[in-house]
Amino acid sequence: MKRKFLKFGLLFFVISFISCDGFSGMDGIVKDSETGQVLEGVKVEMTSHYKTINTVTNELGEFYASHMYSCGIIKCTECFTIKFEKDGYENLELKDCYRGDKVVIELIKLESE
Repeated sequence: MKRKFLKFGLLFFVISFISCDGFSGMDGIVKDSETGQVLEGVKVEMTSHYKTINTVTNELGEFYASHMYSCGIIKCTECFTIKFEKDGYENLELKDCYRGDKVVIELIKLESE
């Protein structure tokens, strides 16, 4: 009985150390592709295997759509889909994997008719 308990304890200990934690998503700034001005009020939706984050860019054009996750002993994935939407601009959808650096996203203004 003591051996069985010891084996179970050792197995639990090993599994605890091989679990992985990681980050997914993206943080950055959204700008107008033509003028370079930051864009406030851009809707941002980041969807990963672990979570969906909906946010809006602030007055500096900044958005924060990344998160930490724990995936246990299964294969971790840091990849995600992120969408940017603002009236008067083309929608943008990207599929990417977490890199940890802040990015600059440039949206293209729609041509007026």
